[in-house]
Amino acid sequence: MKQIIASVAAAGILVVGAFAASTITSSEASAQTDDVTVVTDEVARPHPGAIVDDVLDDLVEKGTLRQDQADAVKDGLAAKHEELKEKFGDRRDRRAHRQEMREQVE
Repeated sequence: MKQIIASVAAAGILVVGAFAASTITSSEASAQTDDVTVVTDEVARPHPGAIVDDVLDDLVEKGTLRQDQADAVKDGLAAKHEELKEKFGDRRDRRAHRQEMREQVE
């Protein structure tokens, strides 16, 4: 009997603690800050296509691939990218849709 009471008390403490922690961290006051993140070219993530181009250019310079082979790889990737855009839509469209859904939920 003592174990059951202790278990219920411990569970209650955990629930109350979790509720208090979530309330404190999600309050509007903590969400408002004056900090502005500035993204520079040095910090920004490189475009995936630029990475592929750099790798293929390096392979051509080293003689691992011929230029026509590297061009064929780039063309194949571009074709697949267009195919996926048609199938799933543009990333910006999906981002706008997610933003609309967030606003509806709020």
